[in-house]
Amino acid sequence: MDQLKQIISLGQLIYNQCGEMKYCRKQCRRLGDRVQGLLQPLQMLQDQGERNLPSQITTALSRFQAALEEAKERIDKFSNKSNMQKFLTAGHDSIVFGGVNQRLSYVWEELSLLLQVDQWRHTSGLSPGASWQQEDQQDAEEDRKALQGLSGICQRDSEFQTSEWSGVPAMRLQPACGWVMR
Repeated sequence: MDQLKQIISLGQLIYNQCGEMKYCRKQCRRLGDRVQGLLQPLQMLQDQGERNLPSQITTALSRFQAALEEAKERIDKFSNKSNMQKFLTAGHDSIVFGGVNQRLSYVWEELSLLLQVDQWRHTSGLSPGASWQQEDQQDAEEDRKALQGLSGICQRDSEFQTSEWSGVPAMRLQPACGWVMR
């Protein structure tokens, strides 16, 4: 969970830096918005509390953190006007954060799939489907047997009467309803 906290902090820092960027504002804001969107599920995961994440997820989180660090380096590098002018005049593609965006996209797809599989693993016993229908059928059968057993007891008990005492009204046992006076 410490790793999640670090990634979320780094992502927030990137988002804030993107808002303050003076050059290539649109590209930087788009990057910041993407990072912000990617952080929301991680914040929800962190809010779920302490739990050990599978090694595949922690590995993907490490790659995500590395992509965020690359984004931060790129922002730091291009936050100064002379570096931005050198980049744009050197004949490079004018998409400043293209590689970073692509890497974030790949890492996020991997992490998203791993989180879905992990969530499915934890809830597969609870998921509706054929297993719920089978459980419902089994419960109904067991309830029917229990009711049949009770109806047999009710018949035997209703035959029991205490009419031996003179002057005392006869009473019989009704298991489902209690004592009934006759």
